Amino acid sequence: HEVAARALGILLDVHVETTAPKVAAQSGFAKSLCVRLAASDCTTRSGKDFAGECVKVLDLLCQRESRVVLDAGGLEPTLEFVQKNGKDLYQETIRNAMSAVVSMCGKMKHNHPSLGACVGYLADLLRLENSDPVVVDRALGCVVHFADAFVRASADPAPLGSHGLPQRLLQLLPAPETAKAAKADARWTTVVTVLSKLCLSSLTLTHALTRDQPALVAAMQGALQGEEKC
Repeated sequence: HEVAARALGILLDVHVETTAPKVAAQSGFAKSLCVRLAASDCTTRSGKDFAGECVKVLDLLCQRESRVVLDAGGLEPTLEFVQKNGKDLYQETIRNAMSAVVSMCGKMKHNHPSLGACVGYLADLLRLENSDPVVVDRALGCVVHFADAFVRASADPAPLGSHGLPQRLLQLLPAPETAKAAKADARWTTVVTVLSKLCLSSLTLTHALTRDQPALVAAMQGALQGEEKC
Protein backbone atom coordinates (compact mmCIF):
# COMPACT_ATOMS: atom_id res chain seq x y z
CA HIS A 1 0.00 0.00 0.00
CA GLU A 2 2.81 2.38 0.86
CA VAL A 3 4.52 1.76 -2.49
CA ALA A 4 1.27 2.43 -4.36
CA ALA A 5 0.67 5.63 -2.38
CA ARG A 6 4.22 6.80 -3.06
CA ALA A 7 3.87 6.11 -6.78
CA LEU A 8 0.59 8.01 -6.94
CA GLY A 9 2.14 10.88 -5.01
CA ILE A 10 5.02 11.10 -7.48
CA LEU A 11 2.61 11.04 -10.41
CA LEU A 12 0.50 13.81 -8.90
CA ASP A 13 3.58 15.84 -8.06
CA VAL A 14 4.76 15.74 -11.65
CA HIS A 15 1.43 15.94 -13.47
CA VAL A 16 -1.02 17.38 -10.94
CA GLU A 17 -3.08 19.35 -13.47
CA THR A 18 -3.89 16.28 -15.56
CA THR A 19 -3.70 13.52 -12.97
CA ALA A 20 -5.69 15.05 -10.09
CA PRO A 21 -9.01 15.23 -12.01
CA LYS A 22 -8.65 11.59 -13.05
CA VAL A 23 -7.90 10.45 -9.52
CA ALA A 24 -10.71 12.56 -8.06
CA ALA A 25 -13.13 11.08 -10.58
CA GLN A 26 -12.62 7.59 -9.17
CA SER A 27 -15.74 6.84 -7.16
CA GLY A 28 -15.08 6.70 -3.43
CA PHE A 29 -11.32 7.25 -3.69
CA ALA A 30 -11.13 10.58 -1.85
CA LYS A 31 -13.41 9.45 0.97
CA SER A 32 -11.59 6.13 1.35
CA LEU A 33 -8.24 7.88 1.50
CA CYS A 34 -9.34 10.23 4.28
CA VAL A 35 -11.10 7.50 6.28
CA ARG A 36 -7.99 5.35 5.98
CA LEU A 37 -5.95 8.24 7.34
CA ALA A 38 -8.25 8.71 10.30
CA ALA A 39 -7.83 5.02 11.17
CA SER A 40 -4.05 5.01 10.74
CA ASP A 41 -1.76 3.69 13.46
CA CYS A 42 1.02 6.25 13.50
CA THR A 43 2.82 4.86 16.53
CA THR A 44 5.05 2.70 14.32
CA ARG A 45 7.63 3.72 11.74
CA SER A 46 5.82 1.91 8.94
CA GLY A 47 2.51 3.45 9.98
CA LYS A 48 3.97 6.95 9.96
CA ASP A 49 5.59 6.38 6.57
CA PHE A 50 2.35 5.11 5.05
CA ALA A 51 0.38 8.01 6.53
CA GLY A 52 2.96 10.43 5.16
CA GLU A 53 2.55 9.09 1.64
CA CYS A 54 -1.25 9.21 1.89
CA VAL A 55 -1.16 12.78 3.16
CA LYS A 56 1.11 13.80 0.30
CA VAL A 57 -1.44 12.39 -2.16
CA LEU A 58 -4.26 14.16 -0.33
CA ASP A 59 -2.46 17.51 -0.31
CA LEU A 60 -1.62 17.33 -4.01
CA LEU A 61 -5.16 16.26 -4.82
CA CYS A 62 -6.59 19.17 -2.84
CA GLN A 63 -4.39 21.65 -4.69
CA ARG A 64 -6.47 20.93 -7.78
CA GLU A 65 -9.64 19.17 -6.64
CA SER A 66 -10.35 20.31 -3.08
CA ARG A 67 -14.07 20.65 -3.82
CA VAL A 68 -14.28 16.98 -4.79
CA VAL A 69 -12.48 15.88 -1.63
CA LEU A 70 -14.69 18.13 0.51
CA ASP A 71 -17.88 16.87 -1.13
CA ALA A 72 -16.70 13.30 -0.55
CA GLY A 73 -16.62 14.01 3.17
CA GLY A 74 -12.85 14.26 3.42
CA LEU A 75 -12.48 17.25 5.76
CA GLU A 76 -13.67 15.82 9.05
CA PRO A 77 -11.62 12.60 8.95
CA THR A 78 -8.53 14.55 7.92
CA LEU A 79 -8.89 16.86 10.92
CA GLU A 80 -9.51 13.83 13.12
CA PHE A 81 -6.29 12.31 11.79
CA VAL A 82 -4.31 15.47 12.62
CA GLN A 83 -5.77 15.79 16.10
CA LYS A 84 -5.33 12.13 17.00
CA ASN A 85 -1.84 11.66 15.60
CA GLY A 86 -0.27 15.12 15.76
CA LYS A 87 2.32 14.18 18.37
CA ASP A 88 3.37 11.02 16.51
CA LEU A 89 3.58 12.40 12.98
CA TYR A 90 6.56 13.74 11.11
CA GLN A 91 6.41 17.54 10.97
CA GLU A 92 6.13 17.51 7.18
CA THR A 93 3.18 15.12 7.32
CA ILE A 94 1.10 17.17 9.73
CA ARG A 95 1.86 20.39 7.86
CA ASN A 96 0.86 18.81 4.54
CA ALA A 97 -2.34 17.50 6.11
CA MET A 98 -3.20 20.98 7.36
CA SER A 99 -2.46 22.41 3.92
CA ALA A 100 -5.10 20.05 2.51
CA VAL A 101 -7.49 21.06 5.29
CA VAL A 102 -7.06 24.76 4.47
CA SER A 103 -7.83 24.04 0.81
CA MET A 104 -11.03 22.20 1.72
CA CYS A 105 -12.13 24.85 4.23
CA GLY A 106 -11.79 27.44 1.46
CA LYS A 107 -14.56 25.64 -0.41
CA MET A 108 -16.97 25.25 2.51
CA LYS A 109 -20.28 27.03 2.74
CA HIS A 110 -21.54 28.47 6.01
CA ASN A 111 -24.19 25.76 6.38
CA HIS A 112 -21.97 22.75 5.66
CA PRO A 113 -22.98 19.79 7.88
CA SER A 114 -19.40 19.25 9.08
CA LEU A 115 -18.94 22.84 10.27
CA GLY A 116 -19.67 22.20 13.94
CA ALA A 117 -17.29 19.26 14.25
CA CYS A 118 -14.58 21.12 12.33
CA VAL A 119 -14.85 24.12 14.66
CA GLY A 120 -14.12 21.76 17.54
CA TYR A 121 -11.03 20.33 15.87
CA LEU A 122 -9.74 23.78 14.94
CA ALA A 123 -10.28 25.18 18.44
CA ASP A 124 -8.12 22.36 19.76
CA LEU A 125 -5.40 22.93 17.16
CA LEU A 126 -5.20 26.63 18.04
CA ARG A 127 -3.66 25.83 21.42
CA LEU A 128 -0.20 27.36 21.28
CA GLU A 129 1.25 25.31 24.10
CA ASN A 130 1.29 22.03 22.19
CA SER A 131 1.08 22.96 18.52
CA ASP A 132 3.52 23.57 15.71
CA PRO A 133 3.24 27.32 14.90
CA VAL A 134 2.66 26.44 11.23
CA VAL A 135 -0.25 24.21 12.26
CA VAL A 136 -1.66 27.04 14.40
CA ASP A 137 -1.42 29.47 11.47
CA ARG A 138 -3.09 27.02 9.09
CA ALA A 139 -5.86 26.32 11.59
CA LEU A 140 -6.31 30.09 11.85
CA GLY A 141 -6.51 30.23 8.05
CA CYS A 142 -9.40 27.76 8.20
CA VAL A 143 -11.24 30.01 10.66
CA VAL A 144 -10.72 32.92 8.26
CA HIS A 145 -12.37 30.88 5.49
CA PHE A 146 -15.30 30.02 7.77
CA ALA A 147 -15.81 33.65 8.81
CA ASP A 148 -15.69 34.75 5.18
CA ALA A 149 -18.27 32.10 4.25
CA PHE A 150 -20.73 33.58 6.75
CA VAL A 151 -20.01 37.12 5.54
CA ARG A 152 -20.63 36.11 1.91
CA ALA A 153 -23.94 34.51 2.90
CA SER A 154 -24.92 37.51 5.08
CA ALA A 155 -25.51 34.98 7.86
CA ASP A 156 -24.94 35.18 11.60
CA PRO A 157 -21.62 33.41 12.40
CA ALA A 158 -22.87 32.35 15.84
CA PRO A 159 -21.99 28.68 15.08
CA LEU A 160 -18.33 29.74 15.16
CA GLY A 161 -18.76 30.55 18.83
CA SER A 162 -18.89 26.88 19.83
CA HIS A 163 -16.09 24.83 21.43
CA GLY A 164 -14.51 27.98 22.88
CA LEU A 165 -13.20 29.09 19.48
CA PRO A 166 -13.47 32.87 20.10
CA GLN A 167 -11.58 32.46 23.39
CA ARG A 168 -8.87 30.52 21.57
CA LEU A 169 -8.57 33.38 19.12
CA LEU A 170 -8.26 35.91 21.91
CA GLN A 171 -5.52 33.83 23.52
CA LEU A 172 -3.48 34.24 20.34
CA LEU A 173 -3.32 37.98 20.96
CA PRO A 174 -0.33 39.31 22.91
CA ALA A 175 -0.44 40.88 26.34
CA PRO A 176 -1.14 44.66 26.30
CA GLU A 177 2.51 45.55 26.97
CA THR A 178 3.64 43.69 23.86
CA ALA A 179 0.71 44.57 21.62
CA LYS A 180 2.42 47.48 19.89
CA ALA A 181 5.33 45.32 18.75
CA ALA A 182 2.93 42.63 17.60
CA LYS A 183 0.93 44.88 15.26
CA ALA A 184 3.28 44.13 12.39
CA ASP A 185 2.82 40.38 12.89
CA ALA A 186 0.67 38.62 10.30
CA ARG A 187 -0.98 36.38 12.89
CA TRP A 188 -1.99 39.39 15.01
CA THR A 189 -3.56 41.06 11.99
CA THR A 190 -5.44 37.90 11.04
CA VAL A 191 -6.80 37.29 14.54
CA VAL A 192 -8.01 40.88 14.94
CA THR A 193 -9.63 40.80 11.51
CA VAL A 194 -11.47 37.55 12.24
CA LEU A 195 -12.68 38.74 15.64
CA SER A 196 -13.89 41.96 14.06
CA LYS A 197 -15.88 40.07 11.44
CA LEU A 198 -17.43 37.82 14.07
CA CYS A 199 -18.42 40.67 16.37
CA LEU A 200 -19.71 42.91 13.59
CA SER A 201 -21.85 40.08 12.20
CA SER A 202 -23.18 38.53 15.40
CA LEU A 203 -24.62 40.11 18.53
CA THR A 204 -24.56 36.67 20.11
CA LEU A 205 -20.79 36.39 19.73
CA THR A 206 -20.23 39.98 20.81
CA HIS A 207 -22.17 39.40 24.02
CA ALA A 208 -20.46 36.07 24.62
CA LEU A 209 -17.03 37.64 24.31
CA THR A 210 -17.74 40.62 26.55
CA ARG A 211 -20.14 39.26 29.18
CA ASP A 212 -18.45 38.23 32.44
CA GLN A 213 -15.06 37.94 30.76
CA PRO A 214 -13.18 41.15 31.69
CA ALA A 215 -9.77 39.53 31.20
CA LEU A 216 -10.61 38.68 27.60
CA VAL A 217 -11.99 42.14 26.96
CA ALA A 218 -8.82 43.68 28.41
CA ALA A 219 -6.66 41.52 26.15
CA MET A 220 -8.63 42.60 23.10
CA GLN A 221 -8.50 46.26 24.10
CA GLY A 222 -4.78 46.08 24.72
CA ALA A 223 -4.14 44.47 21.36
CA LEU A 224 -6.24 47.10 19.62
CA GLN A 225 -4.69 50.05 21.41
CA GLY A 226 -3.57 52.67 18.92
CA GLU A 227 -5.39 51.05 16.01
CA GLU A 228 -7.49 53.43 13.98
CA LYS A 229 -9.54 50.71 12.38
CA CYS A 230 -10.49 47.15 13.20
